[in-house]
Amino acid sequence: MKARFYPESLELFWQEKSRLFSDEQLEAAVERLSCGFTTARPDAFVDYMSDPLSLAAYGLFFHPQTFERCCHVLSELKRRKRFPETIRILDAGAGLGAALFAAAAVFKEHTIQALAVDHSPAALKCLEEQAVLFANLSVTTRSGSIADQTENIPDTDLTLISFALNEFSERTELIRRLAVTGTVVILEPASDENHRRLRELQKDFPVIAPCLQNTGCPLTGCDLGYCHDVHGWTPPQSLSKVNRRLLRSVQDVKYCYVILGQAEPVLDESAFRLIAPMSRTKGRIVARGCFADGTLRGIEIQTRHLKRKEEDVLMEIERSALLRPITPKPIADGKILRMDAVEEI
Repeated sequence: MKARFYPESLELFWQEKSRLFSDEQLEAAVERLSCGFTTARPDAFVDYMSDPLSLAAYGLFFHPQTFERCCHVLSELKRRKRFPETIRILDAGAGLGAALFAAAAVFKEHTIQALAVDHSPAALKCLEEQAVLFANLSVTTRSGSIADQTENIPDTDLTLISFALNEFSERTELIRRLAVTGTVVILEPASDENHRRLRELQKDFPVIAPCLQNTGCPLTGCDLGYCHDVHGWTPPQSLSKVNRRLLRSVQDVKYCYVILGQAEPVLDESAFRLIAPMSRTKGRIVARGCFADGTLRGIEIQTRHLKRKEEDVLMEIERSALLRPITPKPIADGKILRMDAVEEI
């Protein structure tokens, strides 16, 4: 089974919040929330966090998935950029704080001073209750729209916008300011529309990931799908329990993302990001990669020199991994790069 980041203390917190409700009530609430997130939201859906049942259902089902997504993105950022001992974080559209808590977990060696902004006072109250579970985190909350507080946002090292880009509406100048002075991490649901939206947004900003360069995205407008991440994980037991009869796909977390800001460049132009899962064929393992020079190429690793365990390790590498080829050799007029192995950057 895949490892997971989600801490037991958060799972216990949400189990306690949900103990007053039956499994049937929680399942129905998850179903309602899912429909609300994927359709036009009525006015009554705006502050669902003020309803204890909806709050508990969200915490059990959606909170761990958001935490997991953010941990993957922030883990790469930690490898790619050096942060000060005390990191000032803005969580814009914070909700119940899953993105902020992921940052506290990933940057556990750092002190985190955070400002969490959200429309929902009920969500922020619950966020404050959970924040005490992270010894390195101190948080101030502010109710309201981030777009209405442009002049009152303090200097930050890291801004988190998790499934909340709509909060900014057309206020890209605020994102620009935050990216110039720090780093901005944006996650949105996995879709072609969000891929295009994020790629359009990044045209005006320095990019850390997923693109390894600031040229046009080679996936935009091609027939190979859109840029997104997929990671396997082991969901918390409480999430699996509420999903027993719902049978929703929870074994993978999927999302589109972009990290804006300054970081050390990937110096090796042979480096690439995996944009398709590894596939085992006769005598080869194949995939596709988006390279640091802006090109899209096939990946081929011949397996005749590999032991079965070594093949299995390669097959476990997930989409979006940042890799460096070992002894690469272009074939098929440069459209495919054959290599002996890869190493993760």
